[in-house]
Amino acid sequence: MANEKTSLWGTKIERGLVLEIETVNNNTNLYTVESIDRPGVIGYKLPCFTGSAVLNSTVYFFLFNDGTGGVIGQLS
Repeated sequence: MANEKTSLWGTKIERGLVLEIETVNNNTNLYTVESIDRPGVIGYKLPCFTGSAVLNSTVYFFLFNDGTGGVIGQLS
């Protein structure tokens, strides 16, 4: 396994722009994020794992092939 290329496994961390924030039960925010690196690729209703982000901010996020993923945090 040590010789396998990491690009064949897992997912990549991307930069994205927060397009929409939806607040659901227990004041949890879910984020719709469009990829900066892959225009047109949008992650819908992603949770943020570290704090929160604001509308139109740039964030780090990831998406798996099944459409799940998450926002890691807002870029400063």
